[in-house]
Amino acid sequence: MFGGWSSAFKFFRSLLKDDGVVLYGEPVWTNRPVKPEVLCSLQCKEDTFLTLPETRRQLSDLNLQELGLFVVSKEDWELYVRPPIIALQEIIKNKPDLATEAQAFLAGFRMEHEAAGRDWETVLWLLKPK
Repeated sequence: MFGGWSSAFKFFRSLLKDDGVVLYGEPVWTNRPVKPEVLCSLQCKEDTFLTLPETRRQLSDLNLQELGLFVVSKEDWELYVRPPIIALQEIIKNKPDLATEAQAFLAGFRMEHEAAGRDWETVLWLLKPK
C-alpha cells in the first residue's frame, strides 16, 4: 500500500506531531531465514515482515523513540481469532453458497494460529518523536 516499510514508516512519521505519540502494531518474524513451509502455509514472502530488531532499526532511523512494546501472546491471539472463527463456522453451517470461501478463511486463521509465537509474533509499540 505504501511501497514498503520505509515508505509506510515515513508516512506515519509525517503524520506525527512533535509532542504526539503513535500506537503501532505489526507482525514480525521471530527468525530468519523463514522456513519455506511457513511461508507457504501463511501464503506470504519472507520480505512481507521484518524481524523485531529490523523494525526497531527502521523506527530509530526515523527518529522515533520506543516508549514501550507489547508482544502478543498465543492466548491473546486466540482471543483475537475466536470471534471470526465462530462466525466462519456458522457461515459454513448455515450458508452453503459461502461455505467454500469461509472454509478457506478458517484454514488461514488456523495456519496463522499454528505459526503464532513460533515463526512470527505480533508486536504493539508505543512511539514518540525523539
